[in-house]
Amino acid sequence: MGEENKEKDFEFISGSQQDYNGPGEQEPAKKQQEEPVEQSAQVSFEQEMDKAIAKPVQEKQVIEESVKPAGPKHVLPPKKYKLKILLMFSDFLAIVLYIYILLFISMGHDVKNDTFSFISNRMFAFYFVVAITIALLVFMFISKRTKSARTRFERDNELREDENIKVWLTGYDWGWPVLFLPTMALMVVGGIIGVFLNGINKDASAVVVIQNIIGGTIILFGALNAAVVIFKLKPVTLGFLLGGVCVVLLILLLHGPSTFAKFFNGFRVLGVANDPLGYLLLAYIWSIFLRVIWVKSLFFYWVFLPNRLELQHGLSESNESIDRNDLRHQIDTDDVILRWFNVGVVTFYFPQLDRMPISNVVLGIHKKALFANRIASVKTIQGIDS
Repeated sequence: MGEENKEKDFEFISGSQQDYNGPGEQEPAKKQQEEPVEQSAQVSFEQEMDKAIAKPVQEKQVIEESVKPAGPKHVLPPKKYKLKILLMFSDFLAIVLYIYILLFISMGHDVKNDTFSFISNRMFAFYFVVAITIALLVFMFISKRTKSARTRFERDNELREDENIKVWLTGYDWGWPVLFLPTMALMVVGGIIGVFLNGINKDASAVVVIQNIIGGTIILFGALNAAVVIFKLKPVTLGFLLGGVCVVLLILLLHGPSTFAKFFNGFRVLGVANDPLGYLLLAYIWSIFLRVIWVKSLFFYWVFLPNRLELQHGLSESNESIDRNDLRHQIDTDDVILRWFNVGVVTFYFPQLDRMPISNVVLGIHKKALFANRIASVKTIQGIDS
């Protein structure tokens, strides 16, 4: 009995020990099950951290790409303005070519008639034309090779390539000849109409009367154009003058048709008979003046920037800069011609400097006034690389 009890006690103890050791033996298994969960949680946490770190970098790259300025825009690339000059002076090239053709034809006749001589008047005329052509070619070659001055178009292209400058204005002075463009346009129209009428019947009485009316209209309009330019007549003033003339004509008409007719008979002297080609010639000569001014503007111009005013004067590199704080600008479109034909006067004043104001007559004043006001609102340029 005692031995059986011992065995039971032993079994009990063994069972108790087994029961005691059982959970201890199961702990490693639980740890093995929990370790993958902890590792997966750690991996997911690291991934979230990587994403959180990479997100600002990606956003910064997106912002930099969106803020990155676009490449330079060449509205007037160098080759384009050269083509523009060529087209503008194509009539001069045609005239020179025509002169060469006439000289070669006359030389051919002299050779054929055995009267050719290197010291004849025709040959001296030929030498003179060749000398002028060579001089122009040498001047163009030297200007292109030396780059002694930046033309207005080249400076404008440089500003287009500058990423730090967003707005600027280049301009030059057309002078008072551009204010007579209305009269020049009327001469062209009158000349074309006159040539057409002469082609129909030059000696007809009706054609002669119309030609006299065209001549008188051009002279009267030219005088009115000069009065507007000289006296700077404003639209209100011109309206009062035209209204006064209409009132006088109405009074004469109410007085009687005969009085009205006698009044206009006094203006018969305004009927000027002139060949229509004369009007076209005068308009062509005026266009030469304007083109000379345009060529001059390639080397005499100004550039209005947010922080300075650049002045280029001369064929050489003669550039002058005036600080933005030392100047004021004013835009004037008071008289009728300036208002109707998009012409204005841009004036730069220098109240703190001992120099005279700079006043220029410019075309396209509506657009240029907008740019000038935008430039005046900008005091500094941000992000300039030194």
